[in-house]
Amino acid sequence: MIFENENARLLFEAVKHHYLNFTLAPGEEELTEEKALTMYWAAAKSRKIKINVA
Repeated sequence: MIFENENARLLFEAVKHHYLNFTLAPGEEELTEEKALTMYWAAAKSRKIKINVA
């Protein structure tokens, strides 16, 4: 899997930590930071991920 940048990778790992069977759709060549952030917020809305605001 190719990540646009380190932020995209970290967001993906945070989601994958809570959804162990999570994978991207076939054909996804690169995970952009925007897509990763969208996935993260969707997971947070379902309350699987607790967002800590510093």
